[in-house]
Amino acid sequence: MSNDLKRFHATFFEESREGLEAMETGLLDLEAGRGSADTINSVFRAAHSIKGGSATFGFTKVAELTHVLETLLDELRAGKRPLTTDAMDAMLASVDVLRGLLAAAEAGVPPADDGAGIVARLNAVLTGKATIAVGAGAGTAPAAAKPKAPDRFVIAFAPKPSMYLSGNDPLRILRELAELGEMKVECDASGLPDFEALDPSTSYLKWTLTLPGSASEAAIRDAFSWVEDECELSINGDGAAAAPAQTAPAPPTPPAPAEPALAPASTPPPRARRGAGRRHAARGGGSGGRRRRGCLDPRAGQQGRHADQPGG
Repeated sequence: MSNDLKRFHATFFEESREGLEAMETGLLDLEAGRGSADTINSVFRAAHSIKGGSATFGFTKVAELTHVLETLLDELRAGKRPLTTDAMDAMLASVDVLRGLLAAAEAGVPPADDGAGIVARLNAVLTGKATIAVGAGAGTAPAAAKPKAPDRFVIAFAPKPSMYLSGNDPLRILRELAELGEMKVECDASGLPDFEALDPSTSYLKWTLTLPGSASEAAIRDAFSWVEDECELSINGDGAAAAPAQTAPAPPTPPAPAEPALAPASTPPPRARRGAGRRHAARGGGSGGRRRRGCLDPRAGQQGRHADQPGG
């Protein structure tokens, strides 16, 4: 293994440990009734980053587990399913299994638990076997039917001229979107200047992208989450997308409605973070703070993206 690859691996494992700490903290907050939509979004982003980095470096078991975990989190944050006891227990258990898989990958040894059991458990939750909401009794009413998916998503994506200077590459975003389903791509090159006036550090192209309605809108928006300030974007789940909105003064913001609680008022006592019964006694890793996307992002290329790079 080259020295450069060793450094990339070291950064990946360090950021993954931090991501797991953030995931566990967020899940415990949700279980105790202290969470919100932002909490579940932060847990989703941590899982998404670990999945991307593990797939990039070939840690297949980690990627497979985080892929299923990410799918469950995506449905939860989109309001497509309630937060159930089975889902919460499976997600917390997956954090423990991921710690073991990452530790084994870092040490270059076979893992004690290859993750197959927790993957099956998460898939069982996804098939609808979990019906009891966290903190609710057995008489809880079944969840509402899932909203009908749109026929297609049409995305108008216009990078600002300075996007490349922030270390972002529109083509990496397009590649990530292509993983969500069969994608139609139309490129608008009308902004290209004459060859003599081309600046390789300036973005001139715009795209109109079409994805099937089976794609997750939350996953589509997440693909653009790191470049929100570096592009003009319109996503329409009903079909035709409007042209990307031009920058304009924002209208007064009306008072936001109260967020629906992710758990009922009668919540179970919070789970101990360390050494309590079913949780593992030993915990690895650093602090739980969120970092900007670094080498965990498969779109960041071999150089990775770190907190000192703008827009990353």
